[in-house]
Amino acid sequence: MNDIWEESVERFTAYLPKSVSTWLVIIDTAAHARLAASLLPRLGDDVRVLRLGQVSVDEVRAAALEYVDQDHVGLIGFHARKYPEYQEALVRFADWPSRRVALCLEVWDDNFAALFAEDPQEVARRCDGLRRQLTGERTLTYRAADDAAERLSFECAPDDWVAYSGLEDYDYLLPSGEVACVPESASGTLPVEGWIIGTIPFGKKYGRIRPGDLTVRIENGQATGVTGRNTELCRDLEMAFDRLPGVRSIGELGIGQSKAVTEVARSHKAAFTWHERNYGVHIGFGAELSETADPDQRATAHHLDVVLSRGRLTGQAGPLLSW
Repeated sequence: MNDIWEESVERFTAYLPKSVSTWLVIIDTAAHARLAASLLPRLGDDVRVLRLGQVSVDEVRAAALEYVDQDHVGLIGFHARKYPEYQEALVRFADWPSRRVALCLEVWDDNFAALFAEDPQEVARRCDGLRRQLTGERTLTYRAADDAAERLSFECAPDDWVAYSGLEDYDYLLPSGEVACVPESASGTLPVEGWIIGTIPFGKKYGRIRPGDLTVRIENGQATGVTGRNTELCRDLEMAFDRLPGVRSIGELGIGQSKAVTEVARSHKAAFTWHERNYGVHIGFGAELSETADPDQRATAHHLDVVLSRGRLTGQAGPLLSW
């Protein structure tokens, strides 16, 4: 068991940029004791640790401002989100260049080894291979199963797919593994079996969504109706659509490529940020991908990912993915 843990720490460090010589590490004292003991000695002699729960909010804010323009300083953040009083200070790290940041949300000692169970290079190869497959595909269709009557079709620009393997300068959110684009349009019916994650806490409240609980009707890239057995979930989602109209728009078609995340998701009742990397399709409502859209032109700052736990994705040339 100890060997598995040490190997996962080594795999995590493979994502860290070699250009960084000094690390600022943010951890949750209660959630990351074992991780801190294993990881910090691997980062070299020049490491500063901010332990949430012990350090002051002012110290966190000051560190974000002090190092933002120092290219040799990188940030490793493990946030278990147990300390809301730090939120305003932590947001200031958004000004740091992504190439110097490795951020792990809802990752802690109990799930770290399983989430980093895959070789980063293998995940990268999987992402690149899928991106190459998708190049040239304009029309994609999702079904929950081969014989499912309901389907959701997407029109995508063939060359707009972006790979996120954790090894790119722009991909700072770990664990990684997905290929995504902003679809030009989408229409059909989406029966949701899986999870909803994002800036509105559906994942924490509802966890895994079962077959029949929720179905979303989509026309011309907009959610137009919500039905399902879970009336409270349907009501909450419809309320989000009504109060935040920009969330009705589909801003992402993503295809997760992390088989490690798929394994871990089975043992968690709630849904977390890393569920987005689950092997299979997820559909983003609201804010578009930052790498493919101008943030100043977004209709909303909110983003919800509908992560689908099973299904089939086909292109014009035939099947692309089954999970």
